[in-house]
Amino acid sequence: MELVPAGVEGVAGLPIAMGDLQTQPVPPRPTLFVRDHTAHVSDQGKRKLYAVDIESGEKVAAVTLPKSTNELSGVAAGR
Repeated sequence: MELVPAGVEGVAGLPIAMGDLQTQPVPPRPTLFVRDHTAHVSDQGKRKLYAVDIESGEKVAAVTLPKSTNELSGVAAGR
């Protein structure tokens, strides 16, 4: 098994085996962020982001993004 070039180490100074690194692309998958009563759900394959009311399950908003998402996060204004 080939190791990472000399001088590159993992946690606790242990070498990282190249076989441990991801070499295949990850298929599109949804990402989720929830705040209060709204779930924000992405559809990476379609570059869409949806806002869904958690109680009713109703889609309350949708937008097409310029690029697909990798992860979702948010902050609350004034906090």
